[in-house]
Amino acid sequence: MPRQALRETCGASNECGDTLDPNAGACVPVPAICVKEFRPDAASLQDFRACRAVSTAIGRCGIPCTDTDQNTCSGGDLCPGTSLCRAAKDDVSISGKYCVPSACR
Repeated sequence: MPRQALRETCGASNECGDTLDPNAGACVPVPAICVKEFRPDAASLQDFRACRAVSTAIGRCGIPCTDTDQNTCSGGDLCPGTSLCRAAKDDVSISGKYCVPSACR
């Protein structure tokens, strides 16, 4: 079964991680997660906020990033489109820095 790309809706992290994701740009699209919650600030001081669609158990696929201040992913490239590098987690046990799609914010 094909995996979802960055910004696409998801119910669980195992649905995300399209290795040929055209939305990922120069960023590495895996390992991706289904973003259910994220910290809205770059310093990760604010509380986690629910991704907009969490009330329906739907999140958005996010791809790994490295720098929340610069919004960059591997190789120093910017998170694609209007996504921002933020602390994020799914609703099971995966967490870290991920490019969080604007659809979550």
